Amino acid sequence: MEELISTQEENYEENTVETMLFSFHRAKKITIVSAYIDCKSICNVVDRCRNKEVLLKIFSDKHSIKKLYNKYPEDMEYIFYSIGKLQKGSGIFSVNYGKLFHTKCYQIETRDRGREGRRIRAKIITMLGSLNFTQNGFYENEEILYKVSDPKNSSEKDEIHEDISEYIKNIEENHSKKCSIENLQKNQRKSNLRDLLNLRDLLLNGYLWNEIRENETLSIDLKIAPEFRKTVSKKHPALEDKTSNALKIEKLIATDCKLKSIIELPEKCTTHSSWKKFCIHTKYGYWSPINFKERIDSEITKKSNTKSYYETLEKIIKSKPRNLRKAFLKFCTELKPHVGGDDWELSNNTAAGKHWNNRYKILSEKLDNKKFIRRLSNEIDYANVPDLWNDGIASKEFEDSFLEEILYISNKDRYKNDVVKSIKNLFDNVGETNFDEKSTDTEELKKSLEDALKNTDIEDIFDYEN
Repeated sequence: MEELISTQEENYEENTVETMLFSFHRAKKITIVSAYIDCKSICNVVDRCRNKEVLLKIFSDKHSIKKLYNKYPEDMEYIFYSIGKLQKGSGIFSVNYGKLFHTKCYQIETRDRGREGRRIRAKIITMLGSLNFTQNGFYENEEILYKVSDPKNSSEKDEIHEDISEYIKNIEENHSKKCSIENLQKNQRKSNLRDLLNLRDLLLNGYLWNEIRENETLSIDLKIAPEFRKTVSKKHPALEDKTSNALKIEKLIATDCKLKSIIELPEKCTTHSSWKKFCIHTKYGYWSPINFKERIDSEITKKSNTKSYYETLEKIIKSKPRNLRKAFLKFCTELKPHVGGDDWELSNNTAAGKHWNNRYKILSEKLDNKKFIRRLSNEIDYANVPDLWNDGIASKEFEDSFLEEILYISNKDRYKNDVVKSIKNLFDNVGETNFDEKSTDTEELKKSLEDALKNTDIEDIFDYEN
């Protein structure tokens, strides 16, 4: 039997891949091959297989598994413990195959029974398509699967079963390693780049840092028409000297006489932080190796009292909503003549008051998120490097901007940048590879870097002490 399944079909909720995997109470073997996986989906299938004679094998991209453990270590430890209780040979396998491992296929062997317990012949079910073994894949994205289901060893058996079985066998024997929680724990906070083969591997073993944007601060947008923004900053002391379409809450407090009389805003003291010397600027943010995170954190903490400053400001915003609202309405009245008069969207108290209520609600929700306060205090934030290599244009832009910045720095002040310094040390330690500091050829640099990554014996290229 053949069937085409779309996640956007009306009856899909009753016919999901999860349902298929869990509906075979006599399943003896389940094989999942998916570029990306998540904890909830793994837990669902493991819990269903618990206390049954089921061989469960999950194959996924090595970077996907590492990132999953780094983000959810406790959940992954539970998953490995639970899989250990299944049939011998069950496990999660880390796949390193090709430039990008992107396969999605599923195979289930069952021992279903017919009515009244009568045994029927075992069946083999094969599914392949675009769907990753994740909750987003199951329920959020538009995905498609081709399902083939036939009695095993029947005359009608589709050749696709054999082809997929051979493919999975090749993956298991030649391109994967069985994961253990011990190995994941060992590498969780260590950038072990001994086995790196290309620039993609290097970049994925890092973080992207970005400075927070104006709209991420504690501010209220003012809906000022573009033609007035160039001069409006000179019309009111609460507005920034630079062109702006936003009013920061601390500026409102500092310039309103009534607010100043009831609110004492602490002085905001900051010091210079040189965290960028641990990064390479790219099209997608400032890239740093994992090992440099502690150094960047250390630089950020030099920003003195910024955390206590924003914590105090948070208390003020939450405890003085009426006072702040009155001050905002007064501010709008004062600004009105300079931003178009009655044509301005916030020209009357009704419109300004409604706008304040909406923005104040959003501000309150932001302040309930402790991570938001941390980001404000640090003025930068970081995230894991996304795997852009399934998009040829995006990955080329990322790699090229990374390589161009290295060449630029190496021609200017490489000794002030620790990433470039480490790469220079890498080249020095690999005698066969030369780093031409005057070169402007990114492809030449990429080839030299990848050659060095293949030949080096350095366990940790970005050892800060190098």
